[in-house]
Amino acid sequence: MDKLIGYYDPKRFEKLPDGWIRDWREQREWGPSCEAILGSEERRKFCEDHGGREPDGEELASTVNYRGNDCFFPIFADTKTDDWYATAEKVAWVERGVRVVYYDGGYVGYGDEDYRYYVRPVRPMPV
Repeated sequence: MDKLIGYYDPKRFEKLPDGWIRDWREQREWGPSCEAILGSEERRKFCEDHGGREPDGEELASTVNYRGNDCFFPIFADTKTDDWYATAEKVAWVERGVRVVYYDGGYVGYGDEDYRYYVRPVRPMPV
């Protein structure tokens, strides 16, 4: 329960000068959402080109606002809620399956890594 309370902390996120968003609670930074759905290689390249990498499932799920009316935090205003966001995390029970997040309902599931999804790069906070 205490971890959920952190979702309402107004000091959790900070917009950085380069457009990235620092997440003080999770100790990572989030880049911009891609503008179009992308294939697996395009997602990887998009993240690299923006100075980050594809998130894993737990990282991306941390951006879901499970207690809010909207399932994403307002600071992530560029989030597309009409489709899924992919992660680099493989799932064991489906060949070529990856974790995906759907912000419209706050769902975390899995899908085929070759499908086209949105992506948001992540990077560690500087030390």
